[in-house]
Amino acid sequence: MDFVQIYRRRDGRFVLERQETPPGVIAATPTNLADEIPTALASGQIIHSPRGAIAAAAPLGADGALVVGLWVPPDYFAEVESVGRGMTYYRQLGVYVELKRRFIWVVVAAVVFGLVALALLLATSLARRCRGRSASCRRRSSAWPAAS
Repeated sequence: MDFVQIYRRRDGRFVLERQETPPGVIAATPTNLADEIPTALASGQIIHSPRGAIAAAAPLGADGALVVGLWVPPDYFAEVESVGRGMTYYRQLGVYVELKRRFIWVVVAAVVFGLVALALLLATSLARRCRGRSASCRRRSSAWPAAS
């Protein structure tokens, strides 16, 4: 844990009374989580403060609260949300890749079918021309004298 804070209720609000940090942890200015304590105490949820802290709050007597937590960069929760959005896109990418793979197989099959059909048409046309020419070639070659 990076800090322990003690809050007391004064005039209906929590006020930071004391903050302790372990040796080696530097806290230039204490992070005041007073606005987030009532909600955390009522719901029992962890405090995710945009001021740069993840903390838990527990009641301390009738008018106090004990908060224990970790310091995090102020943009930590925005970054976590960004990673969550990225994971959603990554999952969608898997579906997209599968659809794209099927589409490519359909396109490849269509191209192969088209090339086979074109080859058959060209072969048939060429065979008809050659058949007609070979008959005329036979007539012409019979008119020539045979080579000895």
